[in-house]
Amino acid sequence: RWLVSGGDDGTVKVWDSRRPDRARNWVSVSTGHSGEVLCIAPVGDGRRFVTGSWDETLKIWDLDSGACLRTLKGHTSWVNVVSPVGDGCRFVSGGEDGTVRVWAIDRNESIFTMSGHTFGVSSLAALGDSRRMVSGGRDKTVRVWDLSKGICLWTMNGHASQVVSVYVARRGIISTCADGVAKLWDSADGRFIRTLTQNETGGYNEGIPHRDDDRLDILESSRLPSQNAVKHQLTRFLDAPVCRISLTRTKTGTCVAALAGGQAMDIFHMIE
Repeated sequence: RWLVSGGDDGTVKVWDSRRPDRARNWVSVSTGHSGEVLCIAPVGDGRRFVTGSWDETLKIWDLDSGACLRTLKGHTSWVNVVSPVGDGCRFVSGGEDGTVRVWAIDRNESIFTMSGHTFGVSSLAALGDSRRMVSGGRDKTVRVWDLSKGICLWTMNGHASQVVSVYVARRGIISTCADGVAKLWDSADGRFIRTLTQNETGGYNEGIPHRDDDRLDILESSRLPSQNAVKHQLTRFLDAPVCRISLTRTKTGTCVAALAGGQAMDIFHMIE
């Protein structure tokens, strides 16, 4: 039911997805960040969420009251991405400072600061065992981290441009790149398996794999690729580039929230 968004104005809004046609369907607004909100993820029991910002901080919020519960500092540049860990007690952030940081929801300091990327961390995805995290970076690499030891297990090289998205699928790790290439890697040892697809030249904003095969549903930053490259085509964007995509699994399918042009948001429900 609830959807959380962050804006260029530093505010965080909670929306009621059951009221899409009303002029004012957001139910609360929270302020606290002094810069653009760049990423959001649920944490803990689902009644809290964490945001990362251009102001180099992370904040944990209460979904019911909209209150900021905790402000976390440590990154030395803006926070690009945040991902929950399956145990519900921790989450991971990636910053433009090139670090991947592990946090506990009840602590003010990071548990681990993991270095390795030579440029900003652009994407994160948790492996199913809650012990490892995958990151993609502007340094063209994909890395797998041990969250219990705070070390890098593998570095996967092969992309010719910055990695913009990583996703953990049934058959391995999928990474998409700004040069239009998506690669499949073995999640057990980081071994390269094959290139999944290569569409027309242009940067992908996000790759969305499906569970039943290796095909990708891709929303490109300015246009959709040809129909035979996608399983679902979502075309209701308001004549603006797609700048961010969020997926939420439900009992009846997948809810896709897409932010177009930095202001307009479309919500799609894909029946599986």
